[in-house]
Amino acid sequence: MVLPFVPLSITFDNIRYEVDMPQEMKALGVAQDRLELLKGVSGAFRPGVLIAIIGLSGAGTTALMDVLAGRKTGGYTKGEITISGYPKKQETFALIAG
Repeated sequence: MVLPFVPLSITFDNIRYEVDMPQEMKALGVAQDRLELLKGVSGAFRPGVLIAIIGLSGAGTTALMDVLAGRKTGGYTKGEITISGYPKKQETFALIAG
């Protein structure tokens, strides 16, 4: 039986994700306007290879997966995400990802 799909790879380079600084932290005297949650994260997912993203609570593992999947609607995302060498377009990514 042949499955009707083409395996794709995902690469990401220098992913940065920032959110607006919470008011509670500004009240404590933090001067920055944005809080950086991901700082220069790079990696690759290849077809047929199991990948585990692990880290302590609050380390940003869920934030990374949400940014790569395009589920982060707030905040500011920078960096490059490619699907099999092509720049990721969120409009079509949901159609090809399972």
